[in-house]
Amino acid sequence: MENYQQHKTINFEIQPDGTPIKIVEVLQLWDKPKRIDPAMLRTPGDITTVSGDVKAIAAQVATGNVLLEPVVIFHDGRLYWQASDFDREAVIERSGRPLAFMVVCFHGDESDAREFAILSGHALAREV
Repeated sequence: MENYQQHKTINFEIQPDGTPIKIVEVLQLWDKPKRIDPAMLRTPGDITTVSGDVKAIAAQVATGNVLLEPVVIFHDGRLYWQASDFDREAVIERSGRPLAFMVVCFHGDESDAREFAILSGHALAREV
């Protein structure tokens, strides 16, 4: 298990219409690439993932002329929770290129990953 300190700052700002916005700042865990076991990567529950045009993106990746954005994940000390680019494996599979993809890892749990995915437009909240 990794040795790190949890750092999470939560602030609220008020929009002009009076509604509060939750602002969460989290500590990035790694400053260089690292391999993770895919069996430890999970998708948060209660969301519907939003995918891009897998076929078009895969065609660009196959040419070697596109650099994919890093996938955002959260690590709770045991599991990794994917929070963006849920179509990444399908894109790589379809492109036919043996690619690894970069991740940006933050300390956080399933609920942090779910909230990030929804607020960043990578997923939709599913009605429970």
